Amino acid sequence: MKICICTYAAIAAIMVSAVVSAQGIADLDVNPDDIMLRKPNPAEQKAAAEKRAREEAAAKAAAEKAAAEKKAREDEMAKMAADRAAAEQMAREAAAAKTAAEQMAREAAAAKTAAEQKAREDAAALKQLREQLAAEQKAREQAQAEKADVEAKAAAAQKAADAALKKAADEKAALAAQAAAERKAADAAIEKANAAKDEAEKRAQRIASADPDERPRPTKKLEAPDEPAVASAQTDKQKKTAKKVLTGRPAVITAERTDYDRKEGIILFDRNVYVDDEQYQMHADRLWVFLNGTNDLKRLVALGNVAITNDLKTANCSRAVYNRAEQRIVMFGDGDDKPARLRDAGGKKGDASEVMGGRITYWLESGVATVEDVRVTLPAMKGGAAPKELFNIGGGKTKDKKKDE
Repeated sequence: MKICICTYAAIAAIMVSAVVSAQGIADLDVNPDDIMLRKPNPAEQKAAAEKRAREEAAAKAAAEKAAAEKKAREDEMAKMAADRAAAEQMAREAAAAKTAAEQMAREAAAAKTAAEQKAREDAAALKQLREQLAAEQKAREQAQAEKADVEAKAAAAQKAADAALKKAADEKAALAAQAAAERKAADAAIEKANAAKDEAEKRAQRIASADPDERPRPTKKLEAPDEPAVASAQTDKQKKTAKKVLTGRPAVITAERTDYDRKEGIILFDRNVYVDDEQYQMHADRLWVFLNGTNDLKRLVALGNVAITNDLKTANCSRAVYNRAEQRIVMFGDGDDKPARLRDAGGKKGDASEVMGGRITYWLESGVATVEDVRVTLPAMKGGAAPKELFNIGGGKTKDKKKDE
């Protein structure tokens, strides 16, 4: 392209020189044929040479100018191409930066969603625990109200018994002057009233003492029957399961997942929970552990498929609450279809017993259990033909038929 432009510039310069020469010849007002006959004029030749030199210089300058303009255009085009490439590179980098920023935003949104999900799950678990605690508080208040009602009924019974005694005393004073037969009848009525009063007082005392540990203990120790079979009934297993001497070692708890709230002093053990304590072992689906101010165990709340083992005793329930200070385990059933169960294997074969109920309270130290909504299975009830045989320790009838009846 450059060679063609220079060629055109040279041709144009030659044509301009030819035109100028022709014009100069025309200005001389002579015949061109006569020029060859004339002698050359040095001045004219010099002028013509200078003119040609000027024209060639002008043509050369024009060609150089054209070449400079072309180079400038090419440089400008090259600069524009470089600027365009740089702009495209910057656009690509900006797009890559935008893509990376969007990826980071998506990851941050996913992390935020996961954190919100975990927060919702923890809030739901805490809400469920609070509802359970509120239900337990309501149950305690209801039990207190029932106890107050029983005490009121006992007071009414006592009042009725006192009225009956007063009435019997009045009747005795009024009938004192009657015949011996009537006096005997009055004395019998008084004795019957006294017996009713004693029975009412004992019954009121039993009803008022809802806690078995607070009931009056027998003053006389029960003696076992003097039989060789009973005297040697203690097995090796009973000797091994005698009351343990506690060492005070801490309980060991294992689970698949654990959450700990240090501020509230609450630990959640979730899935396949196992508790190994000196006094019992426990399995459950979920376990809440409540600590006191010194991070010592205060209370356990077990939920879902709860199984508890203690020496010869086993228990199954849907929910259990352990209070360490009182050494007490309260087990709850799940309706009539799934009551709480407490089973004692007994000291020998055939001695196993089982109780079921809506709520079972078991004290670890004393081994005493109280059951609400009770269902009881005792070994002595097997094959009994009549209720009186359930309490016949000897297993047969006595010689005195009247006493048997």
